[in-house]
Amino acid sequence: MSEVGESLAHHGRQVLNAGEEIGETLDRAYELLRLRRVVSREGAGYAVLPRGRELISYYANSIAHLLGEFESAVRARDALPVHAVIDL
Repeated sequence: MSEVGESLAHHGRQVLNAGEEIGETLDRAYELLRLRRVVSREGAGYAVLPRGRELISYYANSIAHLLGEFESAVRARDALPVHAVIDL
């Protein structure tokens, strides 16, 4: 996440709360998505719930063009099988 933030800054993108710790940003995002029943915590990571996949894809694709070298990874994520497990 730090690398993504650095890339956004490098490409001149505006980042809200840029000085905030990554953990705080993730906690806030998680809480909002948890309340919408889109994601859940799984061990040390997060799982996109089946009903949340389309919404997460929508959010990710809506900002992918801003992510510079990370754009292709965001777009490739949509090709992953629904039940893929990624060890973080």
